[in-house]
Amino acid sequence: MTYRVSFEKIKQTFKKENIPNRDYKVYVDNLKLVSEDLKRQSIGTTQLRKVYNEILDIYENIDDYQQNNSLYYRLQMLRPKFAYLAARNQNIKKFITFIDDIIQIICKGDIVDTKKFMKFKDMMEAIVAYRKYVGNDN
Repeated sequence: MTYRVSFEKIKQTFKKENIPNRDYKVYVDNLKLVSEDLKRQSIGTTQLRKVYNEILDIYENIDDYQQNNSLYYRLQMLRPKFAYLAARNQNIKKFITFIDDIIQIICKGDIVDTKKFMKFKDMMEAIVAYRKYVGNDN
């Protein structure tokens, strides 16, 4: 199954430092399309919540992680956790590869771009919310 929207388009918007308002509408519309595609692939909100909860845990403890210089490490350790999810369910593999790419954008070199991390958290929140909205969750 293919996605109706290219993950590449979302990544290109995500990489921008300053996103014009008109681009945000397209960006959010693309996140909704991704959620609809995830539904067609029988990827439920429970699987997406697992990804989101890991990101949310980092977000809620970001000050602590920044103080002890472990934010970069925590983000990098999400990659094998998410790879494990993809190994258990091949339907989610393309999505997890996309998430892995976003983590690598956030962790440029050995520095974490905290603004991009915040956008990442918001992006995942939108995908989970839209996936719940489009329904038929098993």
